[in-house]
Amino acid sequence: MLRRDTPALQSDITEMLKKPFWTIHEAAYFTGFKVRTIYNKVSRKEMPYRKRGKRLFFIPNEIINWIDEGD
Repeated sequence: MLRRDTPALQSDITEMLKKPFWTIHEAAYFTGFKVRTIYNKVSRKEMPYRKRGKRLFFIPNEIINWIDEGD
């Protein structure tokens, strides 16, 4: 899991939470997973995501809730 106790990371996280959606790279950064792991979880429908055409998007509140639920 991503450590959020350094000032630079805290600033990054704060800015990320202001966005309405994240790319796969932002979701990977926030969760601490590798991009490949995110793709695997999406393909197994293990984490929340949205798809528009070929692009994946992640809603920050859905990712936070998913983490809190522990699924």
